[in-house]
Amino acid sequence: MFSGAKKILVVDDEKELTAIMSQALSSWGRMSIVQADSVDKALEILRQQHIDLVLTDIKMKDKSGYDLLNEIRVTDKKLPFIMISGQTNIYDDNRCSPEVFKSIYAFLEKPLKLAHLKATISKALADSQNQPKSK
Repeated sequence: MFSGAKKILVVDDEKELTAIMSQALSSWGRMSIVQADSVDKALEILRQQHIDLVLTDIKMKDKSGYDLLNEIRVTDKKLPFIMISGQTNIYDDNRCSPEVFKSIYAFLEKPLKLAHLKATISKALADSQNQPKSK
């Protein structure tokens, strides 16, 4: 398990889903949740705050979770990214370079199973804690 409080950024343009996920994550303890309803808002938050993990939807109105990932990977190669989607063909998507695509920690399919989400987040945070902190 990871040590210390961690800050998770939840990005989804479906505000109800974001609120439910944030509430569930907060209830697990030792996690601080920051919400964004767009890629642009998420990028603004990432410029202003230290974030330990990003949980983002792939398909959103203006920009996608892939757009967010591409932007982040320019400056931060290590930030754990968990992507969620109702799509089933996410592995065939060409919106990321193969290198960036491979840097995604996990894909989770909607509807989310909270126990699986918790286990995936816990493992991602623990794994990232054991990596060197270079960007």
